[in-house]
Amino acid sequence: MKYVLACLLLALSSTLSAAPLKVVTSFSILADFAREIGGERVEVTALVGHDADAHAWQPRPSDARTVMEADVVIANGLGFDTWMERLAASAGQREVVIAAQGVKTLEQHDDHAHHGHDHGPVDPHAWQSVANARIYARNIATALIAADAAGEAHYRQQLARYDHALATLDADIRQGFAALPEEARKVVTSHDAFAYFGAAYGIRFMSAAGVG
Repeated sequence: MKYVLACLLLALSSTLSAAPLKVVTSFSILADFAREIGGERVEVTALVGHDADAHAWQPRPSDARTVMEADVVIANGLGFDTWMERLAASAGQREVVIAAQGVKTLEQHDDHAHHGHDHGPVDPHAWQSVANARIYARNIATALIAADAAGEAHYRQQLARYDHALATLDADIRQGFAALPEEARKVVTSHDAFAYFGAAYGIRFMSAAGVG
């Protein structure tokens, strides 16, 4: 009996002391998704922080080391952060999780390339739609489960909680705009990155300077 109890305590101790999953994302928004779903089972690092521009990030040698040591590497995809995919390949990471996999994409505006942010034919800022954000969350949860099968129940619970919060947010946004006359649903911005938000909620974004 004492032997069985000792084994159980050892197993419990091993579980509690297990190192968190190392997750590296290309930029901060993806890191926020990963933290919401991973909780205490993950240690998340964003290569591009909240106050930096991910469009043309120039990776540093320390970034390569961080990616090389990661258990999960996450990029947006859709031509937004191709530097991350190249960095991961050079660091020996055979798989990069593409968070935007499966979203319904929008075409890129022709004037984007004229302002130094040509991502190709597809607008990559898909997370601006909450419906797409829910797809991002599911993709990230799937990746975390694949890397840490022992935490599957935890990740699924976290995903369910977060998905409910996102669904509530989506409903709140729609309700908030419902009282606004259609002709008044216009926003002037210097950063042309909100096409998905506009398409989802009937808002017209007008950019004077293309993608910022």
